[in-house]
Amino acid sequence: MVTERTIQTDRLTMRIREAGEGPLVLCVHGYPDTAHTWDDLLPALANAGFHAVAPWTRGYPPTDLAPDGDYSVPALGRDMIALADALGAERFSLVGHDWGASTCYFAAGLAPERVDKLVTMAIPPIRAVKPGPKVFWTVRHFWWYALPWLPEREVPANGYAAIRAICKRWSPSWTIPDDELAHVVASLEAPGGLQGALGYYRALVRGVFSEAAKESLRVQGRRLEVPTQLIYGDEDIAAFLYAGDLDRAFAQGVPHEVVRIQGAGHFVQREKPARVAQAVLRWLKG
Repeated sequence: MVTERTIQTDRLTMRIREAGEGPLVLCVHGYPDTAHTWDDLLPALANAGFHAVAPWTRGYPPTDLAPDGDYSVPALGRDMIALADALGAERFSLVGHDWGASTCYFAAGLAPERVDKLVTMAIPPIRAVKPGPKVFWTVRHFWWYALPWLPEREVPANGYAAIRAICKRWSPSWTIPDDELAHVVASLEAPGGLQGALGYYRALVRGVFSEAAKESLRVQGRRLEVPTQLIYGDEDIAAFLYAGDLDRAFAQGVPHEVVRIQGAGHFVQREKPARVAQAVLRWLKG
């Protein structure tokens, strides 16, 4: 059974969904999403003997907004280590999707001695991606979300049509269910929630030359020491990132296993939950 509670870490107060007992597995969501994106995976992990925990990340109520205004990847990664500390786990595994994947790459790179296994979804490691016009066009929403005030006006317009649109662009065969969208909207409409979610993009784009950005590149750019599985859907708009040069990069210690899910897009964990759970459990228990 999945339950909820509030956890006080040494960095901020976090709301979590959790199930099961055993070795800790932290499941980290992206955008536009919440801890509910793992509602299929948490019971599967619990039934397999894990303590599965999915937090709302900083800036996504009911978790705190960033107390220091920092929405950078290093801040997110350190939050996960602090959450593991608060849960009393010296060692743990990480599962992350979208921004959650970047968060988990950083956490695993920062504290590899504490992370048993790493599973990332939809986002390859920094060292495996070569910037170019196609990449920049694919993630063009990054620049739009980084604009002042305009996204705050446009994202909620017409019943959050912008969120439905980005989900459809990145997962062409999937339509975000109304109840799923309701969880996202509830977080974004809480005081400061939309600004918190947009803060991730603003920290990345506006802070491209910041010390946090330099640290993010340095830590995520290291050779992966933690056994890593990358899962992606073949209909993901960014699926081109997982071919060609990336295949050669695998031999240099990028992901140790790549799982391609047919008929799924960017939100692979929601589109093909049984297939994803099977792959994740095989990796974590292997």
